[in-house]
Amino acid sequence: MHISKWFEFILEDVIANNEPCQLSLLKELLRENAFFVDNFVTHTIIEHLTDHYTKNESSEYIERKYLQIFRLLCIIGNKVNTANQKLILDYFIKKLKGSRYEIYIGEDHGQIKITASLDKVKA
Repeated sequence: MHISKWFEFILEDVIANNEPCQLSLLKELLRENAFFVDNFVTHTIIEHLTDHYTKNESSEYIERKYLQIFRLLCIIGNKVNTANQKLILDYFIKKLKGSRYEIYIGEDHGQIKITASLDKVKA
């Protein structure tokens, strides 16, 4: 199996199953692994994560799980992958606008300001 397909297989397993052991496997694979993070994270993967995140019932575990996944895709040891941060901004954060999440991104005195809120009240 090609290495990128193997990565996608593990990621899909983490998305489909809300079991901590699957998330732990992904963490072990990506932790301190610049090769995977730098070469296999694409806008397609971020869009796929976004699609599944917004379709799932909200729960604290699911929200925490996706936050941990996005963190793994951006931080490798003590280095930050800014290309992946940009992908997450463009294909996740900006796509949440108009959903039950409200996010405003702007600039104030040369600094990026992000204001976000989550409506946890179920209709």
